[in-house]
Amino acid sequence: MADFLVESANLPTDTGLPIPSWNLYVDGSSTKDGSDIDLIVEIPQVERHEHSLKFMSKASNNEAAYKALIEGMELCYTTRADSVR
Repeated sequence: MADFLVESANLPTDTGLPIPSWNLYVDGSSTKDGSDIDLIVEIPQVERHEHSLKFMSKASNNEAAYKALIEGMELCYTTRADSVR
């Protein structure tokens, strides 16, 4: 997923302009079949990517939301985002 974001974003490089902050939106929910998380990574003026992940482990809604935040932050770190909001 991280490689896809880097390759598809086509961020301008060496322009001397500041790279915009990325926006990360997360949501997590728990069901009897496991937990689901949704991630939206938005690079202003460039692209928006939406991802959904399913975990078979059971978790509370709070744990699922926390897991979504961790996954989103790891994704942004892996893609070397300079700034995330």
